[in-house]
Amino acid sequence: MVSELPNQVGNDCSHARPNSNVPLCDSIHGKPMTQTGLTESVEKSVEQSIASVWPIERWGQTTTIVAVSGGADSIALLHALVKLNGGTGCSNLVVAHVNHGTRGEASEADAHFVRAEAKKLSLPFHLGTRATNDQVSRKDQVTPHPSESSLREFRYRCLREAAHHHGARYLVTGHTLDDQIETVLFRIFRGTGLRGLAGIPAFRKLDDQLTLVRPMLAVTRAETQAYVATIGRTHRVDASNEDSQYTRNFLRNELMPLARKKFPDIDRAIARLSEAALDHQNATSELAVAARRCIIHVETSSGETGMRIDCRALATFPASAIINSLIDQWDQLGWPRGNINRETWNQVAQLIRSTDTPCRVINLPGNIRAERVAHSLMIAGQHD
Repeated sequence: MVSELPNQVGNDCSHARPNSNVPLCDSIHGKPMTQTGLTESVEKSVEQSIASVWPIERWGQTTTIVAVSGGADSIALLHALVKLNGGTGCSNLVVAHVNHGTRGEASEADAHFVRAEAKKLSLPFHLGTRATNDQVSRKDQVTPHPSESSLREFRYRCLREAAHHHGARYLVTGHTLDDQIETVLFRIFRGTGLRGLAGIPAFRKLDDQLTLVRPMLAVTRAETQAYVATIGRTHRVDASNEDSQYTRNFLRNELMPLARKKFPDIDRAIARLSEAALDHQNATSELAVAARRCIIHVETSSGETGMRIDCRALATFPASAIINSLIDQWDQLGWPRGNINRETWNQVAQLIRSTDTPCRVINLPGNIRAERVAHSLMIAGQHD
């Protein structure tokens, strides 16, 4: 569910700031620049990067949800999309903000800030909260320190509901190159294969009506901060981003700064690794498509949708194609990946290819159960 925030702006602006302290330098070559040169370079760089990934012809007349947290990345995204689509009041954009309610007054101030930003741009604003989302479990509501994965799942649940409420075809987020690098590193440490190294995709279908778009994966976080500064806007700063008990914050605040001192080009090196993995994934996509024909969606006795696999047919494909087809179907069913790593996918692939285990069960993250009986493997949610 989504609700409209009252027409007011919070008084707590301790986390809103102009970006006047961003160095005046060329985002590519690091050369000192005048304020005019900075403005032209940064604005063109960010907007052209978005337009090259996601041309205006594809979305300019289509209802689009823009996820805005209030941080520099999402504020830059919002203003760039507005500018690309003709300026203030473009009728197809809807600003959506999710208030997790984990930071008390600061969370409320973030919501007020984004509401005010949407109002200045003459765009509708909608808010998702734990109180308005009817799919939030009691456990989610009372958890004082929710995990990164539970926060992400809740956030996308709210955003998808907002998109469906407005009949939107696209949901756009402000993920940057920094997010891409952090994601690839996190997957490496957790254990991943080539698919995981490919990182965050720019486009991903969430269901038959909605596509998730991340058009700023080639833009750095520093560039979004500079962009916000050059257009004279402010942004919010989430103090919880400094808490390194969260894995991504640890990578961002502690590991990467240390690594950059020893390997100055590490960001671009990881980006090139991700691009190479994506090229490999695209090259083998036809094989994965063929493998997916061995998997069908079925309704379980509990009324939920699961997948049934013809093990004899799928076992004829390479392990990489089996795993890729499983991941594709897993995502299509909307199941959270949670802590699934390459080792887990390998176990399922081995179960499919096995010739001497007619009956075996693997319990997967997210309360999902894989059970093989004879030559058929059923993967579905399990209930007590």
